[in-house]
Amino acid sequence: MIDLDKIVKEINFKNIFPDDIANDFFSYKYKNYLFYLKSLLIYKELRHFTYISNTTIDNQTDEFIQFKKFMQKIEGMSTIANAWIINQIAKKLAPNDNYLNIGCWKGFSLVAGMINTKCNVYGVDNFSWKEKANKIFYKNFSNHRNKNKHFFYEGDYVKYLKEWSRNKQYINFYFYDGPHTYKDQYQSLEIASEFFTKNTIILVDDTNWSEPREATMDFIAKNGNDYKILKDLKCSHAKHPTFWNGLIIFKKI
Repeated sequence: MIDLDKIVKEINFKNIFPDDIANDFFSYKYKNYLFYLKSLLIYKELRHFTYISNTTIDNQTDEFIQFKKFMQKIEGMSTIANAWIINQIAKKLAPNDNYLNIGCWKGFSLVAGMINTKCNVYGVDNFSWKEKANKIFYKNFSNHRNKNKHFFYEGDYVKYLKEWSRNKQYINFYFYDGPHTYKDQYQSLEIASEFFTKNTIILVDDTNWSEPREATMDFIAKNGNDYKILKDLKCSHAKHPTFWNGLIIFKKI
């Protein structure tokens, strides 16, 4: 089984900004617009430094160093800490187990589950978000793809899960990163739960926000003793360099 306590405790991060400054910077709220415009010119470099290069783990290995090199080439609305958690969960899955990532954008969270893992990896995205990224996604996906283990479906995830039902497969690791309204978040868990099995890991991000948090907690509460929360990782603000905007990780028991 995955030791999430160990993984989280090993993650070390040195914030280059105090939290109140980081909150303003990454939310674009500076009143000094000249500074803001200059920041845009170096934003990508700062982002890599803040969210990837400045994160380490205790007794970090060549594997983690190489993982960071791969991941910093992919833009994602997340952090290397979140990507490492995804990777380490996926790495514990058996060759016939399945990681399903709904909402891939440019491939950051999907590729995180593909690097040095043996499980099957499935991604789903309809690229309907305002910043379409299908061309960039396919490039990133193909750079790391094992055609026998890694698969992608472009389209609606509800339709995709109906096809999944016909194949009678379990979902052993599930990450939904589509719209985070209460309705979408709850529906995504409810539909996918039909395919959860004992010890399925479910990861929910952006849990700093009230709607995905409430939807997740309501789903767990409705299903009685079927689920156990493993980690509730909160951040002081959105776009935080540790766990971005909060994570809840739970499992089916």
